[in-house]
Amino acid sequence: MFRIVGLEPGEVRPSLELWHRLVHPDDRARAMRLDALAGEAEGGMVETFRVIGVDNVQRHVQSWSTVIPADGASPRAVAGATVDVTRQVTDRVLLELRSSTDPVTNLANRLGFERRMTTLLDDRTRDVGLLLLDLDRFKMVNDSLGHQVGDRLLVEDLSFTLPKAG
Repeated sequence: MFRIVGLEPGEVRPSLELWHRLVHPDDRARAMRLDALAGEAEGGMVETFRVIGVDNVQRHVQSWSTVIPADGASPRAVAGATVDVTRQVTDRVLLELRSSTDPVTNLANRLGFERRMTTLLDDRTRDVGLLLLDLDRFKMVNDSLGHQVGDRLLVEDLSFTLPKAG
């Protein structure tokens, strides 16, 4: 705990209350639930959440805890461990982004589009509209001028002003 949040041993007295104060406010209820329910789950509980260190840097941690009865009766103690998984979370997010984004246009590819549409359609609180554009004879551009030219055309700023009617 000390190393993850940037405290020196002896600087503060370790406690569950201190740990909960270091957990990101949006994740605090889940972290507290982990400790509260640890004795009810076979083998304890595991949860991933964010903590904020004394340097105000947010880190992702994975924590497990289990309740140990004292000689088979109350009172009980909570045992557990917490591991910094910030790098793994960051790598996973980056991998998901790369797998769902076209590297040339930086737009969502088919996978990204499907994920986004699923998220939007599952959200019953918002209206969703979809605009499809078709580039006529774009295959001819790729076939005759090459994919590099076609890719550049896709990302080119082709801003223009429509002529005024009448």
